[in-house]
Amino acid sequence: MKVKVLRARVRGSKSFQPVRSRSRNHFEEEDSIEQDREVLRQRLRMGKRLRNEPLTESEELELVSSSVAENRRRAGPIGSQDESFALQDPNHAFLECCMDRQLPDACLAKCNFRTYTKESLSAMYFKQDPCPLEAMKEMQFCAAQGRDHSECCARNGVTTTLAGMKCLTFCDQRLGEFTTSKPTQLDMSYVPCFDRFENMKACFWHDLTRFYKKK
Repeated sequence: MKVKVLRARVRGSKSFQPVRSRSRNHFEEEDSIEQDREVLRQRLRMGKRLRNEPLTESEELELVSSSVAENRRRAGPIGSQDESFALQDPNHAFLECCMDRQLPDACLAKCNFRTYTKESLSAMYFKQDPCPLEAMKEMQFCAAQGRDHSECCARNGVTTTLAGMKCLTFCDQRLGEFTTSKPTQLDMSYVPCFDRFENMKACFWHDLTRFYKKK
Protein backbone atom coordinates (compact mmCIF):
# COMPACT_ATOMS: atom_id res chain seq x y z
CA MET A 1 0.00 0.00 0.00
CA LYS A 2 2.84 2.39 0.91
CA VAL A 3 4.55 1.72 -2.41
CA LYS A 4 1.33 2.53 -4.31
CA VAL A 5 0.96 5.80 -2.42
CA LEU A 6 4.61 6.62 -3.06
CA ARG A 7 4.14 5.92 -6.76
CA ALA A 8 1.28 8.40 -6.93
CA ARG A 9 3.30 11.03 -5.09
CA VAL A 10 6.33 10.50 -7.29
CA ARG A 11 4.35 10.69 -10.51
CA GLY A 12 2.41 13.70 -9.33
CA SER A 13 5.53 15.63 -8.37
CA LYS A 14 6.91 15.49 -11.92
CA SER A 15 4.42 18.10 -13.09
CA PHE A 16 4.78 20.44 -10.12
CA GLN A 17 7.79 22.73 -10.37
CA PRO A 18 7.00 26.09 -8.73
CA VAL A 19 8.96 29.19 -9.75
CA ARG A 20 8.00 32.19 -7.63
CA SER A 21 8.75 34.94 -10.13
CA ARG A 22 6.63 33.59 -12.99
CA SER A 23 2.93 34.04 -13.63
CA ARG A 24 0.40 31.26 -14.04
CA ASN A 25 -0.03 32.16 -17.72
CA HIS A 26 3.71 31.80 -18.20
CA PHE A 27 3.56 28.32 -16.69
CA GLU A 28 0.74 27.34 -19.04
CA GLU A 29 2.65 28.64 -22.06
CA GLU A 30 5.79 26.73 -21.02
CA ASP A 31 3.79 23.52 -20.45
CA SER A 32 2.15 23.85 -23.86
CA ILE A 33 5.48 24.40 -25.62
CA GLU A 34 7.08 21.44 -23.85
CA GLN A 35 4.11 19.20 -24.70
CA ASP A 36 4.38 20.20 -28.38
CA ARG A 37 8.10 19.43 -28.34
CA GLU A 38 7.47 16.02 -26.79
CA VAL A 39 4.89 15.18 -29.48
CA LEU A 40 7.41 16.12 -32.17
CA ARG A 41 10.13 14.01 -30.51
CA GLN A 42 7.79 11.01 -30.37
CA ARG A 43 6.85 11.40 -34.03
CA LEU A 44 10.53 11.65 -35.00
CA ARG A 45 11.41 8.49 -33.06
CA MET A 46 8.47 6.59 -34.54
CA GLY A 47 9.38 7.71 -38.07
CA LYS A 48 12.96 6.53 -37.64
CA ARG A 49 11.85 3.16 -36.31
CA LEU A 50 9.45 2.65 -39.23
CA ARG A 51 12.28 3.48 -41.65
CA ASN A 52 14.72 1.26 -39.71
CA GLU A 53 16.99 4.25 -39.13
CA PRO A 54 19.28 4.20 -36.08
CA LEU A 55 18.13 6.27 -33.11
CA THR A 56 20.41 8.79 -31.48
CA GLU A 57 21.67 8.05 -27.97
CA SER A 58 19.18 10.49 -26.45
CA GLU A 59 16.29 9.00 -28.43
CA GLU A 60 17.22 5.47 -27.39
CA LEU A 61 17.61 6.57 -23.78
CA GLU A 62 14.12 8.07 -23.92
CA LEU A 63 12.75 4.64 -24.83
CA VAL A 64 14.65 2.94 -22.00
CA SER A 65 13.82 5.48 -19.27
CA SER A 66 12.08 8.79 -19.89
CA SER A 67 13.03 10.10 -16.44
CA VAL A 68 16.75 9.42 -16.99
CA ALA A 69 16.53 11.04 -20.43
CA GLU A 70 14.93 14.13 -18.89
CA ASN A 71 17.61 14.36 -16.19
CA ARG A 72 20.29 13.98 -18.89
CA ARG A 73 18.83 16.87 -20.89
CA ARG A 74 18.80 19.05 -17.79
CA ALA A 75 22.21 18.08 -16.43
CA GLY A 76 24.37 17.43 -19.49
CA PRO A 77 27.58 15.34 -19.35
CA ILE A 78 29.25 14.47 -16.04
CA GLY A 79 31.05 17.51 -14.67
CA SER A 80 29.47 19.95 -17.14
CA GLN A 81 26.75 21.36 -14.87
CA ASP A 82 27.07 24.93 -13.67
CA GLU A 83 26.65 25.89 -10.04
CA SER A 84 23.10 27.16 -10.58
CA PHE A 85 21.86 23.77 -11.75
CA ALA A 86 19.54 21.99 -9.30
CA LEU A 87 18.75 18.32 -9.88
CA GLN A 88 15.91 16.45 -8.22
CA ASP A 89 16.34 14.34 -5.07
CA PRO A 90 18.72 11.44 -5.99
CA ASN A 91 16.41 8.87 -4.38
CA HIS A 92 13.51 10.28 -6.39
CA ALA A 93 15.56 9.99 -9.61
CA PHE A 94 16.52 6.40 -8.72
CA LEU A 95 12.91 5.36 -8.03
CA GLU A 96 11.54 7.10 -11.13
CA CYS A 97 13.90 5.13 -13.35
CA CYS A 98 13.00 1.83 -11.66
CA MET A 99 9.35 2.59 -12.29
CA ASP A 100 10.13 3.39 -15.94
CA ARG A 101 11.73 -0.05 -16.16
CA GLN A 102 8.54 -1.55 -14.63
CA LEU A 103 10.33 -3.40 -11.86
CA PRO A 104 8.16 -5.38 -9.40
CA ASP A 105 7.19 -3.86 -6.06
CA ALA A 106 9.69 -6.06 -4.21
CA CYS A 107 12.46 -4.35 -6.20
CA LEU A 108 11.05 -0.81 -6.01
CA ALA A 109 11.63 -0.86 -2.26
CA LYS A 110 15.36 -1.17 -3.01
CA CYS A 111 15.46 1.71 -5.50
CA ASN A 112 16.78 4.01 -2.81
CA PHE A 113 20.42 4.69 -1.95
CA ARG A 114 19.76 3.82 1.70
CA THR A 115 18.26 0.39 0.96
CA TYR A 116 20.27 -0.53 -2.16
CA THR A 117 23.08 -2.24 -0.24
CA LYS A 118 25.56 -5.10 -0.43
CA GLU A 119 23.36 -7.05 1.98
CA SER A 120 20.22 -6.63 -0.12
CA LEU A 121 22.07 -7.69 -3.28
CA SER A 122 23.54 -10.71 -1.50
CA ALA A 123 20.02 -11.77 -0.49
CA MET A 124 18.93 -11.43 -4.11
CA TYR A 125 21.95 -13.41 -5.30
CA PHE A 126 21.19 -16.32 -2.98
CA LYS A 127 17.45 -16.11 -3.78
CA GLN A 128 16.56 -15.09 -0.24
CA ASP A 129 14.70 -12.01 -1.47
CA PRO A 130 11.52 -11.72 -3.57
CA CYS A 131 13.28 -9.27 -5.90
CA PRO A 132 14.89 -11.42 -8.65
CA LEU A 133 18.62 -11.17 -9.32
CA GLU A 134 17.87 -10.36 -12.97
CA ALA A 135 16.56 -6.99 -11.79
CA MET A 136 19.99 -5.97 -10.52
CA LYS A 137 21.08 -4.90 -14.01
CA GLU A 138 18.08 -2.57 -14.23
CA MET A 139 18.62 -1.22 -10.71
CA GLN A 140 22.32 -0.59 -11.33
CA PHE A 141 21.49 1.28 -14.53
CA CYS A 142 19.00 3.44 -12.64
CA ALA A 143 21.32 4.14 -9.71
CA ALA A 144 24.03 5.25 -12.15
CA GLN A 145 21.49 7.12 -14.31
CA GLY A 146 22.91 5.46 -17.43
CA ARG A 147 26.34 7.07 -17.06
CA ASP A 148 29.94 5.83 -17.10
CA HIS A 149 31.44 6.18 -13.61
CA SER A 150 34.53 4.05 -14.29
CA GLU A 151 37.06 6.79 -13.46
CA CYS A 152 35.43 7.52 -10.12
CA CYS A 153 35.16 3.80 -9.34
CA ALA A 154 38.84 3.27 -10.12
CA ARG A 155 39.77 6.14 -7.78
CA ASN A 156 37.55 4.59 -5.10
CA GLY A 157 39.38 1.26 -5.27
CA VAL A 158 36.63 -0.74 -6.97
CA THR A 159 39.21 -2.66 -9.03
CA THR A 160 41.21 -3.76 -5.96
CA THR A 161 39.38 -7.06 -5.49
CA LEU A 162 40.10 -10.54 -6.80
CA ALA A 163 37.77 -9.73 -9.71
CA GLY A 164 39.95 -6.78 -10.72
CA MET A 165 38.83 -4.75 -13.73
CA LYS A 166 35.70 -6.88 -14.13
CA CYS A 167 34.11 -4.87 -11.35
CA LEU A 168 34.07 -1.78 -13.59
CA THR A 169 31.28 -3.56 -15.46
CA PHE A 170 28.98 -2.33 -12.70
CA CYS A 171 30.27 1.25 -13.00
CA ASP A 172 29.88 1.76 -16.76
CA GLN A 173 26.14 1.95 -17.21
CA ARG A 174 26.03 3.76 -20.54
CA LEU A 175 23.15 2.68 -22.72
CA GLY A 176 25.20 0.66 -25.23
CA GLU A 177 26.99 -1.13 -22.41
CA PHE A 178 23.69 -1.68 -20.60
CA THR A 179 21.99 -3.27 -23.58
CA THR A 180 24.78 -5.36 -25.12
CA SER A 181 27.83 -5.95 -22.95
CA LYS A 182 26.56 -6.66 -19.46
CA PRO A 183 26.57 -10.33 -18.40
CA THR A 184 23.08 -11.79 -18.67
CA GLN A 185 23.73 -13.90 -15.59
CA LEU A 186 26.17 -13.07 -12.81
CA ASP A 187 28.62 -15.86 -12.08
CA MET A 188 30.77 -16.40 -9.00
CA SER A 189 33.68 -14.44 -10.48
CA TYR A 190 31.74 -11.21 -9.87
CA VAL A 191 31.05 -11.88 -6.19
CA PRO A 192 34.24 -10.10 -4.95
CA CYS A 193 32.91 -6.89 -6.53
CA PHE A 194 30.22 -6.76 -3.84
CA ASP A 195 32.99 -5.94 -1.34
CA ARG A 196 33.36 -2.57 -3.09
CA PHE A 197 29.67 -1.98 -3.64
CA GLU A 198 29.50 1.06 -1.34
CA ASN A 199 32.47 2.54 -3.21
CA MET A 200 30.58 2.20 -6.49
CA LYS A 201 27.41 3.62 -5.00
CA ALA A 202 29.32 6.62 -3.66
CA CYS A 203 30.21 7.56 -7.24
CA PHE A 204 26.57 7.38 -8.34
CA TRP A 205 25.37 9.36 -5.31
CA HIS A 206 28.09 12.00 -5.63
CA ASP A 207 27.26 12.67 -9.27
CA LEU A 208 23.57 13.12 -8.47
CA THR A 209 24.10 15.27 -5.38
CA ARG A 210 26.91 17.61 -6.46
CA PHE A 211 24.48 20.21 -7.71
CA TYR A 212 21.37 19.15 -5.83
CA LYS A 213 19.91 21.98 -3.76
CA LYS A 214 16.93 21.50 -1.48
CA LYS A 215 14.16 24.00 -2.07
